[in-house]
Amino acid sequence: MKKHPLEQWGSMVASKKGRLLALVFWVLLVVVLSFAWPQINSIKSGSGKNLPENEMSQQAATIIAEQFPNEAGTPLLLVWYRESGLTTDDFGAIQQVYGELQAKPLENQTLIPPYDKMPPQAFLASASDNGTTIVTPIFFEKGVATDSLRESLKALTKTMDKYKIQLDKDLVSDNLHVRYSGPVGIATDAVSLFSQADVKLLMATVLLVLVLLIIIYRSPLLAIIPLIVVVLAYGVISPTLGFLADTGLIDKDSQAVSIMTVLLFGAGTDYCLFLISKYREILFTIEDKTTAMKLAIKESGGAILMSALT
Repeated sequence: MKKHPLEQWGSMVASKKGRLLALVFWVLLVVVLSFAWPQINSIKSGSGKNLPENEMSQQAATIIAEQFPNEAGTPLLLVWYRESGLTTDDFGAIQQVYGELQAKPLENQTLIPPYDKMPPQAFLASASDNGTTIVTPIFFEKGVATDSLRESLKALTKTMDKYKIQLDKDLVSDNLHVRYSGPVGIATDAVSLFSQADVKLLMATVLLVLVLLIIIYRSPLLAIIPLIVVVLAYGVISPTLGFLADTGLIDKDSQAVSIMTVLLFGAGTDYCLFLISKYREILFTIEDKTTAMKLAIKESGGAILMSALT
């Protein structure tokens, strides 16, 4: 009688020799891929679209771009603020910043209004009704990767520091403050948030999973095994995604990478729990560990495979 494919697979990996070969194979695969391909986190975030071209919203956006072209680019809005009201010196500092941006443009900068040549009276007319706030733009090329925009903002921050303009200080202090907003500011903040969240999410996920597994199994060894399996899976997935993103087959999205990491640990741990629980259940009727693991793979492998394919 022909064996079930999952039972044959279980027979291969459940034996002492098969277990060792499987472990060596996955470790070598992780090492080879890590050296051959870049990690996904080392790839710059692209500016790919979230929806395919045939979606109505994308078609509408294309029509708008054709019928109402805007060559200025993507704006970064600089929000200038002083609690007691903007002064003539504040407007002078803003003009100095724009004068430097005219002389030394930021990377991917397209155009800026000639604020450095405007009289202070024009600034006063553009300020808010209470005289505490004014908003000025800087335009960047369309479709620039968010990581490149972040580098431009770092250079802009150095210019702000040069003229002693407060960027991250409390707004109640009586100084000239500036904040980055608009499409460029929001996009870079979102990417920065998720790039910093990668390690925090990963550590929090690992600790949570480890604690739950120790509570469930009351054994540190059984708790560590699922984590080792998931780490090996991540070691394969990360360079694979890095290769696909580096060759332009996919666009990297930092938010998606962060979520993928959490889902990987969650789903991978669930699969291990499912397999181990079935293995322990079979051990009550069959004392041979190799046979029990072979049957556990046969009985739980289908559900794990179908779930993984989704």
